[in-house]
Amino acid sequence: MKEKSIKVRLFMTNFIIILLSFIFIEVAMAANLKNSYYFDMENLLKNNIDIVKNIHNRYSFERQSEINELTKMFSYDKEMHFEVLDMEGNVLTSYNRPLEITDDDIIKSKKEVMDEFTTNIVKEKKSGTTYMSISKIIYKRGVPYRLLRCSKSLETLNLKLFKVISLYILFGIITILVGAIVSFKISKTITKPLKAAEEGAKKIAKGNFNVRIPKYYQDEVGSMVDTLNYMTEEIKNNEKLKNEFISSVSHELRTPLTSIKGWAMTLNLKEFTDEAKRRQGINIIINESDRLTSLVEQLLDFSKYQAGRMKIEKQEVNIKIIVENILQQLNPKIKSKGIKAKSYIEDDLIVLADKNKVIQVFINIIDNAIKFTEENEGTIYIYPTIDFYKISITIEDNGCGINEENLQKVKRKFFKLDTKKSGSGIGLAICDEIMKAHNGSINLESKEGFGTKVTLEFPL
Repeated sequence: MKEKSIKVRLFMTNFIIILLSFIFIEVAMAANLKNSYYFDMENLLKNNIDIVKNIHNRYSFERQSEINELTKMFSYDKEMHFEVLDMEGNVLTSYNRPLEITDDDIIKSKKEVMDEFTTNIVKEKKSGTTYMSISKIIYKRGVPYRLLRCSKSLETLNLKLFKVISLYILFGIITILVGAIVSFKISKTITKPLKAAEEGAKKIAKGNFNVRIPKYYQDEVGSMVDTLNYMTEEIKNNEKLKNEFISSVSHELRTPLTSIKGWAMTLNLKEFTDEAKRRQGINIIINESDRLTSLVEQLLDFSKYQAGRMKIEKQEVNIKIIVENILQQLNPKIKSKGIKAKSYIEDDLIVLADKNKVIQVFINIIDNAIKFTEENEGTIYIYPTIDFYKISITIEDNGCGINEENLQKVKRKFFKLDTKKSGSGIGLAICDEIMKAHNGSINLESKEGFGTKVTLEFPL
């Protein structure tokens, strides 16, 4: 079964709403118009009866000739029928011919309260014409005396009513047609951007991340288009970062492997007997193997964090001891660059955390500070801040700093400030995940050319 497009469904929905609204309004207007016309005719006939009754009661017409004269006052209207009947239903006189209708109005009038009207819609037997008939009894000394009946054909009125309603229907049909055209145009304005979004999404799904979906209106669809374009840009950036990461990791793996292979081949030579160089080669192999192991562990850790399989085993950790051990471990690198590292951590600064994970975070942050601090002129400061809710450890350097654009990206996976420097680009992303797992955070402040401040926050 073929599916209907959104445009067709929107058009049909709007068209049905317009059609049902038209039918409801037309029926209501037709009923109201008919009631209004009938009400006016009923009042006209009642006024005629009241005029005749008042004259009759005032002058007490008894003779037939007087009654005949009384009915001639309706000669202005050829469709008017006025009759004076006795209480047996016999017509005493009439203007226009007497109507051949039943005498139910006499029976009904007797049941009515004095001075009340009886209204009937009746059909004449002979002509088949429909009349509105109004009756009223004249009382003499409290006894029903005569019946006044004023009737008028509804044919002319119904014809007039039909013409007016026909005009309403014609106007309604024109309105429906205009509404249908407008509905079609509106449906098109909705489906056009959706169609463009669909075509753009298909291109994105095929790997074309350069495509941009056009935005037509500032509405929900426009917002969706903005989101799709933003998503495409993010995917494109992540693809770029991923490719750079693969290139960087390949380089990081190739360099130590080349060194290990070179020294292994050298040590395997029979003529190689220099003991000092042999030991140097073995140390290089060990160091490069450690470097490879560290890189692989980083990749494995990152994989665990992404899969949500990181385990945190909390214990009381002395931050001062950890920082001093790391500074001692990195001291050769600090000295080689001719920079200084100063720690102001108190002896009793304890946090509840996973010791190995915290060491990993501090090593990464301090190592980055060393890496991006200029030789022979930089200083790294490490100091705490304690309040009621958290312990903050700040690592601050006066190195090259980070510009505002890159500052928003440094915690993203695969991002590297300097692609020429060694590193996988996932170290800070891993640190961020570790701090989040501790219900803490990493906050960065930096100004290009003035240095960077990294604050690690641990909850109390």
